[in-house]
Amino acid sequence: MSDKQKKFSEKQRQEELKSLKAKRFCVVLVVVLEIALIAVNIGFGAYIGMMKRRCKNSVKAQVIDVQTETELYHKARVNQNDNVYRPNAVKTHTYATIEVETDGIFKQHTIEKQTAKYHKSQDLKIYYDPKKPDRYYISGDLEYYSTSVKITSVIAFLWLGVCYLIIRLTIKASREFKSKYD
Repeated sequence: MSDKQKKFSEKQRQEELKSLKAKRFCVVLVVVLEIALIAVNIGFGAYIGMMKRRCKNSVKAQVIDVQTETELYHKARVNQNDNVYRPNAVKTHTYATIEVETDGIFKQHTIEKQTAKYHKSQDLKIYYDPKKPDRYYISGDLEYYSTSVKITSVIAFLWLGVCYLIIRLTIKASREFKSKYD
């Protein structure tokens, strides 16, 4: 082999080694993201289970007021001369005031909640923990979390498939690299 071929071969080896290291980094990143996604999913599931187990008592409630506020956001956009502030987003917040028919244990008379799913005069049920009345949820809230758990479960399952494929491709590339240069 001539010196030119050796330099080319060494350069090619270095490039392939960099590529292999990048693939390994991606594998680690994908696995860490998968673990985080599964942990969030387990956390939501545990929260839902805990709330359903502990919040056995209930009181009736009714939405007495719904207010909507609109907020205009300004973001700096830089042009060649200086910063120019222009509006680029409008955000709407909806707040519901809920009046609660308290019992001897749950003593919170009103609840303020930021949500758009309630309308004025809507009847609700509030489930609370008799041992810790400040731990409560409004009927329908846990369904939102349950849906989130289902969606993240599907994403985690699909992501697990992606992890498997990436790991397989990286192992294959690593074996090819070793057989080629060892």
